[in-house]
Formats: sequence, C-alpha cells, structure tokens
Amino acid sequence: AEAAETHAHYETCCAATCDTLKAAIKSRYAFWKSELKRCSQQSDADFLRNLSQRGLSGSLKFDHDNQRLDTSVVTSSQNVSAHATTDVKTLSGGEQAFTTLGLALAMWQFSQAPVRAMDEFDKNMDTTFVKASLQLLVEIFEQQRSRQFLILTPLDYSTPLQELGIDADEA
Repeated sequence: AEAAETHAHYETCCAATCDTLKAAIKSRYAFWKSELKRCSQQSDADFLRNLSQRGLSGSLKFDHDNQRLDTSVVTSSQNVSAHATTDVKTLSGGEQAFTTLGLALAMWQFSQAPVRAMDEFDKNMDTTFVKASLQLLVEIFEQQRSRQFLILTPLDYSTPLQELGIDADEA
C-alpha cells in the first residue's frame, strides 16, 4: 500500500511537471513566432531602405513553413527599362550586386558573429553603385561598432571613402 502511495505521488509530480513544461514550451513557441515575425518585418524594411539608396525598391517574403526567402526588386521608375522581378538574375550586374549587398546587410543584424566578412561586394558595379554601397557599409560599421568587418576587394577606395568623411587611417 505504501509503495502504491509513493507511486501515485510520483505520478502526480510527473504530471504536474509535464503540464508546467507544456505551458513553458507553448509560451516559448509563441514568443519565438512573434520574434520571427518581428525580425522578418525588420529585415524587409531594412532591405527596402538599403535598395532605396540607389533608387531601387523591393521586398522580402519569408515563407517560414517552407523555409524559403523570396525577393522582389523594382528598378528605378524613372528609367524607361525599369521592371519588377522576383529573379535577381534578370537585373543588370550592378543591380544584382547591389541587391545582394542590400540583402546581406538587412540580414547581418540578426547574426551574433563578432566578425563579418565580405569578398568583392563591388563586382560588376559602376561608380554610382559603389558609392551607394560604401555609404551603406559605413552606416553598418558605425551602427555595429562592437563587431569587426573584413571587406576584401582589389580596388582602391581611398577617394570615395574620403568623400564620405572617412580618413585613410580609419579605413
């Protein structure tokens, strides 16, 4: 009889623990979904802001159920050949590179890595795209001073950086 009472007590304790864990998991899942939605919205807004630096616009569509991220980019409305696309490959080389940079920068804030690296972000960019890209990078560098950034490029950006107010020693 005593063993049955002990067993019943343990069973009650286990059931209570299970209920507590279920409630905690449900609460954490609700928080995670809410945070995922907030981060998705923030990334989408940052992507649009980044693209607007060069007269483009666009959006990100997160499909969390299917683990997909789709982009939509609209080239300048002031350009006769402007168009909207969901396939970045249909953009010009500079637009592709700038869109990719805009996406990477929109997502970087959610990574906890202390070191960020980018190799030849400027490939296929003309000077206007390069200048807008450097402006975006400088903004990110200033916002995230606790991180280190490594940008690899064969090009000399001392003059464009000076135009942005960055001296050679700081660059």
